[in-house]
Amino acid sequence: MMRVYPYISAFSIRAFYEKDPEISCEILDSFQQMSHRASGDAISRIDKSCFRPGIDLKMMCRQMYWASEGYLWEMLQRDTVDVDVLERDAEDMLKFWKSVYGKEE
Repeated sequence: MMRVYPYISAFSIRAFYEKDPEISCEILDSFQQMSHRASGDAISRIDKSCFRPGIDLKMMCRQMYWASEGYLWEMLQRDTVDVDVLERDAEDMLKFWKSVYGKEE
């Protein structure tokens, strides 16, 4: 989406980090409601046999969310979002998470 609609993507990311308290509260409430619905449904559909025994899937998803949000925040501080860099970094993060949480093959 970032390649096809870069301005919409940039707007969405900046809106998520809006600093005006009136606006940021509305955005945060809306995001939390959507996130809560989506995450519960997604976790229930995950094939647990792909993960190491004892992995807390809810905590895993929270950590992935925190890392992703922190990454986007850092990109925004540079005032540009380079899609190629973002894709490479996301692939690296996914490989890392697979090595940490995934079953050894």
